Amino acid sequence: DGTIELEAGLHVSEVNEALGLAIPEEEDFQTLAGFVLAELGRFPKPGEKFQHGKAQFAVVEASDRRVLRVCVRLSA
Repeated sequence: DGTIELEAGLHVSEVNEALGLAIPEEEDFQTLAGFVLAELGRFPKPGEKFQHGKAQFAVVEASDRRVLRVCVRLSA
């Protein structure tokens, strides 16, 4: 259904290549978790969502200090 759950420790370049996304790779982060933190500007709670380009990102699992798993839903 265009939805995939990913480990948040994956490198942004791997996520971009696998899903055909355009997450910035020249920023102050290298991982999907870092991208989520940069977009939200804080540590998120599970269930928080945001849109970036053609994808919606939802935090599936997070602790007080880390984003652990992220669900990515691709728009048509």
